Amino acid sequence: MVLLRFHHGHPCNRILVLTFEDARDNLIKDIFTAFAGVTREGGVSWRGALIADFYGDESFADYVDEDSCWQDLILSRTWIPDSGLGGYSFLDAIGFRYYLAPCMVRNLLEPFIDEIVNHLTLRDDDFREWRLEKWSLFTPDQAACIARFLQAMEIASLTDEYPSAGAEWSLALNSYWIRFIPYGSNPSLKILET
Repeated sequence: MVLLRFHHGHPCNRILVLTFEDARDNLIKDIFTAFAGVTREGGVSWRGALIADFYGDESFADYVDEDSCWQDLILSRTWIPDSGLGGYSFLDAIGFRYYLAPCMVRNLLEPFIDEIVNHLTLRDDDFREWRLEKWSLFTPDQAACIARFLQAMEIASLTDEYPSAGAEWSLALNSYWIRFIPYGSNPSLKILET
């Protein structure tokens, strides 16, 4: 069992202990709140990203954008965020913000490896400004959810249920997003045998 200890307010004050599942559920609620009303209107859709990946050839893009809101994608069987085609690299800032919300919720609910960690890592390379532009529409509350998501995935990677590498999630968190974690909500981790 994974228990998270959160210092509330000043570190010398009380400590709240939550299970990973409770912390995850709280984060999912916060994602729904922070990303409420986010649309892809005026931005690149998932189908548009596929078409861009195939240099504008629509014949290869068999995905149809059937979603009316990002919440529709959480349980969608046709939306495959880590298919290796199209995807986050070909989205603009509008599309990136729209598709990140269901991606985070999916990753928290079901264990699967997703390329999103690479798209949330700020590196000192030729794509630094490009990444920052993709992240430019996030509100402070949305950025805080992203930081907490990366932190949660890093912690989840310590369990057998989530098959991802904790070092990648940690790198993404510390490369940029850690600044958005509210004071007093950075958990210390303790794993207890059950």
